[in-house]
Amino acid sequence: MRTSHLRLVAVDGTQVAPAPRRPRGWNVRREREIRLVIIKEHLGHVTHSLKRLKTLTEELETSLGLSLPDDFVWPRPDSLNPNPDRSA
Repeated sequence: MRTSHLRLVAVDGTQVAPAPRRPRGWNVRREREIRLVIIKEHLGHVTHSLKRLKTLTEELETSLGLSLPDDFVWPRPDSLNPNPDRSA
């Protein structure tokens, strides 16, 4: 058994002094640190995946003889028409 602190007890085992407590907010800080580590780890996977997708896209463009600009955006069918028909 591993303990993070020692307790002052009498010979009969009764506790003489209260057990020291962790500083306030310690668990919150630990959870935030864990979340940060998880996010950083996943960012590495995501950036690797994005680089791979970009490579695959470039290979596909080359094999098809296409060249789309980097800022090319396909119009989404569910988006609102920025220029509605006002002929009526």
